[in-house]
Amino acid sequence: MSSTNSSAVELAPIREMLGFYCHALTERRVELQDLKQLVDKNIGWSKNDIATSDGAAIFLPAVVERFEGRADNYDFLKVMLTQQAGHLEFGSFEFEFDRPSTRFTDLRPSIKEPAAYHDHDHGHEGHHEQESVTELTRFFRLFPNKRLALDVFSIVESARVEARIMEHYRGIAVA
Repeated sequence: MSSTNSSAVELAPIREMLGFYCHALTERRVELQDLKQLVDKNIGWSKNDIATSDGAAIFLPAVVERFEGRADNYDFLKVMLTQQAGHLEFGSFEFEFDRPSTRFTDLRPSIKEPAAYHDHDHGHEGHHEQESVTELTRFFRLFPNKRLALDVFSIVESARVEARIMEHYRGIAVA
């Protein structure tokens, strides 16, 4: 796909090496997948994600060609991977809807959950759909403006994870 003169960085040839990098950061083996899989299924925190995770695997673009220099594109890919590894390591996916709040007044018990969302599976009472709902999706359904709630959460959670990355992955920071 890319020529030797191209500044593009492809995920496929460096996937294994990036997997080792992620393992060194988080001390866990994480599968690295092509982001297109999630975009095609309309999964992810945001439709504009340039990298994301489902709590188990990290999804990265197959090709990064954002900058003129190959080294800059490679660094950008590593930054995306580091951010997503931080989400896994620092608990972004550990939310449990039924676990009581410890920092704020817990309003979830007083808010009625909306009925199960039926997308395509009308004949099976949504049973399959309900099984695939994540804990965070269940939480965001409580908000009248789900998109706004998700955006606010994404900004605050990314800032929290970035602060933890800078504290715990000190070797990656520029001196």
